[in-house]
Amino acid sequence: IREEGQRYAKVLAMGEKGPELLACAGKAGLMPVISNVNKIPDDFPCRELLDADLNASDVYNLIRGRDVAACSDRRRIPAPER
Repeated sequence: IREEGQRYAKVLAMGEKGPELLACAGKAGLMPVISNVNKIPDDFPCRELLDADLNASDVYNLIRGRDVAACSDRRRIPAPER
């Protein structure tokens, strides 16, 4: 998993300027920006790393006693700031 060049940014939440920042990040092309993991193709270069990240989040939710099905990053999209 620790190969050079395997990087991505996963959006966790977003405020008013979030869409603007995401657009700038995408144009800069420094790394892929993921806002919805369900739209990532199977041949995504960092797929193994992303899957490990999602599994770690599920384990964290289990440890915290949360409903994994409801709290999984695989099912949720970034929440706007309140």
